[in-house]
Amino acid sequence: MAVTESENRREIARLPTRPISLEDRYDPPANFLEIEVLNPETHGFASKRYTDYEVRMKTNLPVFRLKECTVRRRYSDFEWLRKELERDSKIVVPPLPSKAWKRQMPAFFRRDDGIFEDEFIDERRKGLEQFINKVAGHPLAQNERSLHVFLQEVTIDHDKYVPGKMSSGIPLTARTLAQSHQNDSQRIANPRLEVNERRLRPIYDFMEIHNYRKALTEIDRLLKKQAHFTACKALKCLVLLKLDKHDEARALVNELETLASTPTHAAAPGDASNVDENTLTFLSQYYKDLRQYDKVVRLYEIATKREPTSEEYLCSLFMAYVRIKDYKNQVLTAQKLYKLTRKIPYYNWAVISVLLQIDDNSNQLCQILYIPMALKMLEKEFFDENSQQAKSYGEMECLLYLHTLELKKDFPKALTFLNKHIDGLIKTATNESMLPAYFAHEKPLLYNYKAGHFDECYRLAKEYLKEDNYLWNWYEVLFDTFFQFDQSKQQELIQDLHDFILTTPEGTPDLRNIHLARIEFGLRWQLVRLKTNSSTLPELASTYLSNTFFDQLTTYIQMYSLKTTSLVMYDIYRSFEYLSSEDRSRLHKYLIEQLTSEMSEKNTQYLINILSCARLCGDKHYTWLKENSQSLIQRLFDLANQSSDLSIDLYILIANIMDEIKQSKSDIYALLDHAYEKDSTNFDVKLYIYNMALHFNSLTIMKDYFERLEIKNIQYYSLGYLLTDHYLRIHTNYRHIRSSFNYLASLLLIYNDDSWSQIMFCYKYGNFLRINEIRTFSDCYLTYSLIYIQSIIGSMVVDLIQNGNRYDSIANILKHPFNQVLFDHKQKYKQSLHGLFYKANNNDEYKVQDTRDFDIWPKVDYRRLRFENIHQPIETVSYADRTLNESSNQTSYQSPTYKDSFLRQYQANDFQQRVSLCYLRGNILSMLHTLYVDPLSSTNVIHMPSEEIFNTLKLILSDYNQCVTSFNPTESITPCELQSIVDLELYKLIPLFADILLNGIAINKSTEAASATPAKISLANVTIAYEKIEQYNHTILKQLQRSYQLLLEVLEKTSFQKRCCETNNNETNDFLNDFAGKQSPLEFYSVYTEFISYTYSLYLAFRSIFASLFNKTSLLVDNNDPTTNRSSNLKKSKKKTTEQPSVSNENTDEIKLWNQFEQIESLYNEQWTEIIENIRKYEIYLRIQGKLNDNECERLEKELDINGDQSSHKLKLKSDENNNTNESKENQGDNQSSTSVFQLVKISMRSSTLHTLALGYLESLIQIRFCLASKRKTLHFRQSST
Repeated sequence: MAVTESENRREIARLPTRPISLEDRYDPPANFLEIEVLNPETHGFASKRYTDYEVRMKTNLPVFRLKECTVRRRYSDFEWLRKELERDSKIVVPPLPSKAWKRQMPAFFRRDDGIFEDEFIDERRKGLEQFINKVAGHPLAQNERSLHVFLQEVTIDHDKYVPGKMSSGIPLTARTLAQSHQNDSQRIANPRLEVNERRLRPIYDFMEIHNYRKALTEIDRLLKKQAHFTACKALKCLVLLKLDKHDEARALVNELETLASTPTHAAAPGDASNVDENTLTFLSQYYKDLRQYDKVVRLYEIATKREPTSEEYLCSLFMAYVRIKDYKNQVLTAQKLYKLTRKIPYYNWAVISVLLQIDDNSNQLCQILYIPMALKMLEKEFFDENSQQAKSYGEMECLLYLHTLELKKDFPKALTFLNKHIDGLIKTATNESMLPAYFAHEKPLLYNYKAGHFDECYRLAKEYLKEDNYLWNWYEVLFDTFFQFDQSKQQELIQDLHDFILTTPEGTPDLRNIHLARIEFGLRWQLVRLKTNSSTLPELASTYLSNTFFDQLTTYIQMYSLKTTSLVMYDIYRSFEYLSSEDRSRLHKYLIEQLTSEMSEKNTQYLINILSCARLCGDKHYTWLKENSQSLIQRLFDLANQSSDLSIDLYILIANIMDEIKQSKSDIYALLDHAYEKDSTNFDVKLYIYNMALHFNSLTIMKDYFERLEIKNIQYYSLGYLLTDHYLRIHTNYRHIRSSFNYLASLLLIYNDDSWSQIMFCYKYGNFLRINEIRTFSDCYLTYSLIYIQSIIGSMVVDLIQNGNRYDSIANILKHPFNQVLFDHKQKYKQSLHGLFYKANNNDEYKVQDTRDFDIWPKVDYRRLRFENIHQPIETVSYADRTLNESSNQTSYQSPTYKDSFLRQYQANDFQQRVSLCYLRGNILSMLHTLYVDPLSSTNVIHMPSEEIFNTLKLILSDYNQCVTSFNPTESITPCELQSIVDLELYKLIPLFADILLNGIAINKSTEAASATPAKISLANVTIAYEKIEQYNHTILKQLQRSYQLLLEVLEKTSFQKRCCETNNNETNDFLNDFAGKQSPLEFYSVYTEFISYTYSLYLAFRSIFASLFNKTSLLVDNNDPTTNRSSNLKKSKKKTTEQPSVSNENTDEIKLWNQFEQIESLYNEQWTEIIENIRKYEIYLRIQGKLNDNECERLEKELDINGDQSSHKLKLKSDENNNTNESKENQGDNQSSTSVFQLVKISMRSSTLHTLALGYLESLIQIRFCLASKRKTLHFRQSST
């Protein structure tokens, strides 16, 4: 078997095969797939000629419906298959043979038969055969519907074809699992099994094409003949679930559960009325679709009790335990399997299940219990040195033993074991292993380093580098080891290391690694000097830093700046930060001299790399750039017009320079727009335009260019932050935002299922050491991803802002099944969300994971590669520690940016603010959920709190205050709304509303103690502190006025507010500057709208509680009924109350309470009205400046207005606009005077771009206005009675 060697990672192999007997060697293979492309035939005449090929497939894989089939396919059919796989699958699809365009030229241009030449057809046939075998052999591709249609359908009907996955569809899973669980010997012994399965095949066929209604008809027909066919009934449950007939499915499942719980079979083996393997498979799939994995466990627990010697049932039970992470039962089940079958892989299952119980909260326990237990199990069964009988073991047992010793940190013992078994673990003439030769070098280095054998580690690293100096990791180990020596040892070896690094081996084709090693060596000495705060280094080291290090930097820049495939600044940016001021000036001078060199004149790539490196010199380059920017930009622009290959890179560099010297952002956007016209596929250009749109706070363009980045699949969890970080900062079309949030949250379920499937495959095929890697991916990268948390919280917040206007609508939002994910965490962590965001009981370590990829930014914004000041050396992690940490039981995920201590500072600061925001919003939603949702009631009646609710609110309020205390809104590269929330003091309103209930109502303990269950509050069991409530209401009014006044003050400082105050605007202005910047009017209005929605929801909850407490039935009816019926309901309730005898009249305190509530509502109405009028004024200005026609605006309003009651606003807006349009029409020509022009390069922003920006701003303003208008509409002013 060929061994694929990897440069940067080690491959983990499957369990090696045992010695094969002669009989087994000539048996048919367990799994095979053979596809041949043969018998090409050419059809048609003239321009309608084409060639097709016979595609013949033979297989025994259960995933394929037909085991042998033959179809004919054209080249275009292969192209269709490749496009489908590229779009839907997660694999890298190999290329097809070329289309041979030259051979398709007209006949008079060539002398042969073109693509119909026999040699060409045969050559293409071989390429197509190679392509289809590569594709069909991939496990992930075998689940794609397109591959099955291509291989097994006679013709490909493109009109009827529906993309999808065969494995995710219920039918093929049912068929595949049914076949995989049936043993051939059982089929021979019980012919009924084969008969029963044959009867189910028509149902499978209908389900495979998603024709569930037809499948249901076929099931009913079959059940009429065999009423007790349990497998068919279980399959019916799946079909009913797909048809959303949940009640019927539930009733049928209850019947099957009763039958499955019986301790014995009801009939003879093979009878259809028994609960057989097919029935259990279909039922377990039903529960998996409902994500009720605990019921799958119970299903197979009963089955194993009924048949305790069934290997299939025990395996299924083990996998069910895997899904719910029940490691203890995993161990017990694996041990049962091993005792039953004596198969070694089952014993390995037990060992790895013990090791998986290790977590970060029981570090001491794992060292004294789990790891010793795993070692004892392995030594007892395989590696007992005292045993006189030789025991057989394989590669995987050795790897498991080494992995366990690594976890125990017993590296001397691991080194001894490795030296003893190293020959059996790597490929030799008699032992084929999938472990690469890289393994034989890496493990000795790691174990010697961790065991403290630095002399041996140093010797081995040098030896391996002499064999292959292209492996960068061995240079890392060499330097790590050298700097672990004491000073005397370093003094002894420094000359040897110096000579080794500076000596160039003969015959080395590429010197890049050697040059980087020399630069890294100098960087290590710089870190030593900075760490010890001393300039007393060994003489040779001082000489190296003063002369050799600088020469190596310049040599590397000069040599590799000529290569078009590398950007030199990425390789050496870390070295620039530790240079002294003199060295940095000297280096900058050298780089500036290179700009005028002959090489820069001839080679554009060299010029780009030199300028990129010069920009890393900081202030010195900025000073030079201010004086020479115009000539430099003109030179680069001239080169961009001449060069076709590097013009896009030059445009990006020009944009960076313009940004650095603080040129107009409109000019930069125009330049990038011009570059995008020349190359619409360039990722960096699209990302840069996104960044400019972010500066202008245009979420519409940000979303547009995010989609053009063509982000797919799991990339949403690394790059989705480009939108999720800003969706709640800048409000726009709520429907689109909600859709994006829901999509990102739904991705988690898909990838979680895929991850657990891969874990089960790891158990099945013996790849145990990958289990923890996949588990970390699922638990950390997905479940606790910041982007996922933002999505589940953001979706709820948007619903609350847009639709949270009445009590019942708010309750329905909080009750929605999709939103229960957040509140499930709340119940899991004892009514607190602290455990979702933080580890243990402190705020020092986050449980939320930062999966965002910031590596995409440096080319767009080089400042992310620089520090302003270096006060202390950045910590360095040795290669050994880094590698062992990655292979150990990880409990957290780190973005690749975090592994670079230079890039980490920007991301960590931003991440802290994002987590604080999510935690703040999560606590507010948790508070609303506690107030609105009664888990014991399915209706939306007023949820009257009990003492338990009071305690929960206190806990949530404590978490909220703790979150507010930890606020640290600092300026970061990307804008964050946390600063605006703090500036407007919006966060202060939330605890004030909670205090009304917590401190304004006191439950009488004596009354509460008399009841067995916590009683809900009523006038009979509470004492109301009216004075405290009045005090809190007064504070709320003051804080509402304070926050609104702060909003007006920040808006007064913007040009936005000036536009709103101008009555006659005859000038053409740049409206882009009205919204640009980190704290724009859109951001202030958005955060105000968000938090005012929170406070309004809290106010509505408390008002409803008090109304129910005082039996204000008119208010309750008015609150819960639709808008159109409110007046009639109010009359009915008033009539009802007058007919009933009055029990007690309102006292003075009650009247005061309702007057205070009316004051809050009146203040809400006043503020919202002013904001709506202010926004409407700017909309008129924006329509004129952006040249937006009436049809566009009306269509936009119609799309955003979910209530459809904005006709009066439209009429007023149109009349105001007509009054201003005539005055400004003369100045609104087609000369684009509103856009700023970069005079040097003569590029201006396109009118279509300005139009899109204006339309995006208008969309945000209208959405905010409609939201506040709908809330204002629901306010009711009641006249208090005496």
